[in-house]
Amino acid sequence: MRPAPIPHRARRQPAALSPAERQRLVEVLHAERFVDASPAHNTRNFRFGSGL
Repeated sequence: MRPAPIPHRARRQPAALSPAERQRLVEVLHAERFVDASPAHNTRNFRFGSGL
């Protein structure tokens, strides 16, 4: 017999940020240079190197 499936939210997500990484990201996004930008704009900046 198979064990009961683990609900999605309870599963460990291998690509998820650690609590410390998540906190650091929130701190950076609350900085004055990012606070008025859209999420898409911030994502592009981080992806192409002008973020941190």
